[in-house]
Amino acid sequence: MLDNLIEDVLELFETRHIKDSETLLSESFNKYKMPFEGIDKNYNQITHLKHKGVFVEPTEYVIEHQETFVKDKKSGIRKPVMRAVTCQYISIQSMITALNNHTDIVMQALQGISVKVNSNPMTLESFFDGNHWQRHPLKDSDVLVMRLYGDDFEPGNPLGPHKAIYTIGCIYYQFESLPSAVLSSTLNMFLALCYHTDDVKQFSWSAVYEPLVKELLALESIGIDLEINGQIKNVKVVLGPVTGDNLFLNGLLGYVESFSANHPCRHCVVKSCNFSQVWSEDKSKLRTTDSYDASVNVVSVSETGIKAASILNELKYFHAVTNFVQDIMHDLFEGVCAYDMCLVSRELIRRQFFTLSVLNSRLQGAQYSYHEICNKPPVFSSLDCEMLPLDASEAWCLTNVFSVAVGHLVPEDDNVWKFYLCLRSIMDIVLAPSVIAEELKLLEVIVAEYLEMRHCLFPEVTAKSKHHSMTHYPRLIREIGPLSRLWCMRFESKHQRYKRLMHISGNFKNVPKSVAMRHQHDMANHMIRSRHVDEKAVVGPGSSIMLAELWNGKTINQAMGSIGLYFELYHASWVAIRGTKYKRGCYLLATYDSESEMPQFVQVEEIFVRDHGVLVYFICEMLETVSFDSHYHSWRVKHIWPKTYTCVNPYSLSYYVPVALHNCQQLEPNVETEFLITLKHRI
Repeated sequence: MLDNLIEDVLELFETRHIKDSETLLSESFNKYKMPFEGIDKNYNQITHLKHKGVFVEPTEYVIEHQETFVKDKKSGIRKPVMRAVTCQYISIQSMITALNNHTDIVMQALQGISVKVNSNPMTLESFFDGNHWQRHPLKDSDVLVMRLYGDDFEPGNPLGPHKAIYTIGCIYYQFESLPSAVLSSTLNMFLALCYHTDDVKQFSWSAVYEPLVKELLALESIGIDLEINGQIKNVKVVLGPVTGDNLFLNGLLGYVESFSANHPCRHCVVKSCNFSQVWSEDKSKLRTTDSYDASVNVVSVSETGIKAASILNELKYFHAVTNFVQDIMHDLFEGVCAYDMCLVSRELIRRQFFTLSVLNSRLQGAQYSYHEICNKPPVFSSLDCEMLPLDASEAWCLTNVFSVAVGHLVPEDDNVWKFYLCLRSIMDIVLAPSVIAEELKLLEVIVAEYLEMRHCLFPEVTAKSKHHSMTHYPRLIREIGPLSRLWCMRFESKHQRYKRLMHISGNFKNVPKSVAMRHQHDMANHMIRSRHVDEKAVVGPGSSIMLAELWNGKTINQAMGSIGLYFELYHASWVAIRGTKYKRGCYLLATYDSESEMPQFVQVEEIFVRDHGVLVYFICEMLETVSFDSHYHSWRVKHIWPKTYTCVNPYSLSYYVPVALHNCQQLEPNVETEFLITLKHRI
């Protein structure tokens, strides 16, 4: 079809006697006849990508040899043979070099450290604001700080989690100094190691992670020479925080992997049987590097909670004890919220404030923004369970919307409701992207109050390890900055592509190699297509207009700073900025007045775009903020009449997620003009 089209175009040029048609046009069109010439096979594609310097091929690393039995084709007898147990390793140094040569992400990471160190010492916004980095010997050097993340996934499993015969483990890394919006993109999560999880159980963490640790030792001592702004610089690469779920972190860092053990906590030696009575961090029980190293030589694991020294302790600038990480996705959403929202709901139903059917009806009928609707909690058939069957996003959504869904049915002085509101106060601080140092003292008090209330209200229910982890949150935030920046929420989505690929290909002969090769193909494609981190908006459908064509064009022009009624703009139905989609009609938190302590909420009515997404204008109707209603843990707002408009720059939003507007009339019939807006964290 393409060949016929090209021939018709050439013939048309010939009939009209256009010069050079046989030379210039023929040569150009011949390239399009065979666009995949030379790269039509997988080997040729890889060779081409290697030549361009964008493909870092995974290497097969032999972990160990083990005996297996293979059936002889002639005799039919199964004979013992020695088989190499392997994993796939991708060189970090080679990957950094390729990224530096073809993208600006490495340069941005190096420049980001000085930017990340906040000028206000009372505010914690990143890992580099924490005490741990301030004590680091290389804090004033040219250094790349890496964040490691490890997790397992089940390839090609149609029955859901925990149904597969085997699992695959992956180790990813990121550059800690990049902005949060860049870190949240899966394209900026790089694979280092891929292996069968069972090999760790059989051959130990040290055997599987040996190639990773060897290279990290070289990178932190020798460094890597990179061309930065036309100059060759020697850059050290050091390991910063290691993230993952509790099972992975406990295993990799040498702790017991049973959370019913005597000492399952990575941060202290409080016994698990005392978790229900310990409501704040006991400084005398904290683990230290000396106590950790001494515990390795103790025979009885039950006395220390440490099985073996972590292989990562071989690194000069890392120790298992100084990994001040707790993943709030698994701790709060899949732990505390799932456990305690079940207790709260069941107890409020027992007190006859509402029934299970009313709870389901209110949750299903609540107002959700289009960002939340996919995480709406399901209909509960029963609450006779230890924890709610929800994933992290659903548990988060349920906890947020619960106050506006059934708050009007519960008395203000109810102690169970106060217990729930205490959980919301903890989430307000822990989930905030910026934490004031003084707030950490308040967080200590709120966590202690919450755990004490839980013990008093539900004395028969023991506290879990995830409840105990909350007692360490204030100190951990002081050491490494906001925990919301280190959670696993975005990393979890990294596995989804490779699960689908395994399901589509149906090839499970060497899954680690398939995953590693496909990942490197994706990275090569990313490096070829885009050198710069794209800050431009993705613009939805619309049309080019002038403000004079709109019935309220004069009002909009005034809100935009009088740019002119006959200035041509693109009128879009939606835009996506840094991964967040904004539509006409959505509600946003535009600004926050620190003096009055009042947020300014707006409703987006028009979206205008200039310069292909570089400049975006939100024309918004302003709402009046009445007060903060502590019973609903929400802000009361109402519309202003006549309407007042303002222009909002979406790139400057500090709370960038659209919010939902809940009608107070459904909750309080006497309040007709007010609405409730609940936020995911404090502002």
